[in-house]
Amino acid sequence: MCSSGGDRASPPREATRLHTLEPIPEANRRPQSSKPQSRHGERAPSRHAERAPSRATSRHGERPPSSRRGERPSSSKRPSTSASTSRKADRPSSSSRSRPSSSREQTSRYHDDMARRAKFEAIPEDAVQYPEDQAINRSAAELATLIDQHAESYYFHDDYNGNDPDLSDPRTRHAIIRQRIAKIIIREVVESAKNNSDDDLRRLAASLAREFREYAYGNNEEQRENHLCELCSIGLELRDHMSSHPATWEFGTWDEIKGRYIMVFPTLLKNDEQAAARRIIKI
Repeated sequence: MCSSGGDRASPPREATRLHTLEPIPEANRRPQSSKPQSRHGERAPSRHAERAPSRATSRHGERPPSSRRGERPSSSKRPSTSASTSRKADRPSSSSRSRPSSSREQTSRYHDDMARRAKFEAIPEDAVQYPEDQAINRSAAELATLIDQHAESYYFHDDYNGNDPDLSDPRTRHAIIRQRIAKIIIREVVESAKNNSDDDLRRLAASLAREFREYAYGNNEEQRENHLCELCSIGLELRDHMSSHPATWEFGTWDEIKGRYIMVFPTLLKNDEQAAARRIIKI
């Protein structure tokens, strides 16, 4: 170039290379970021920028370890699914819990019952066994029912003028027969102080059969007498029940009932109290 009388042009500045710079002492060196410096000489990111990684780094780079949480166990230390399954299998289920068997419960109940029974004294074998009240009531009811069946089965209902005016009326015949048979059996067997034998019962049955023979069917005389003997036997059984009981059992009176009623079986009393009601028939 041609030079003139003005300022001289300054020489061109040479590019500064990094390896020609003098090294900075170690004490004065500032900590630099682990990231490489920008090519355009941009300012290094601040400490807050260093702490918070960019989105790209958080997505694709490694996640920095947290200072607040402890080290997370690796997959090798974490229990596997098979191990937890085995623990559940070791735990007993509700269906496999042991419950007392029925035989054990029955044995326990048996011992409890035996312990309760042991508190009471055993009944001696030679102790007197009294009949129950129900047995006496049942025998008295059986006697009254069979007397009713006897009157209906062996004596006719037709009009007949016989020697007994009470039996000649067909409306009252069966009621009077029932009443008389019951009176004789109760007086001669049930309430009798005499121990009647089988022969005594047969003689009494034969006497009853003769009394009502005029009003009975003529083709079953032997059967009728045998049935009367059976009624006497039931009366004897009733006597044994009543006499062996510690309470006082007896029959009520045969009081006449006013009106068109006939008593066919008296009241049964226990210690002067009614145990079975009387039986009456309206005529």
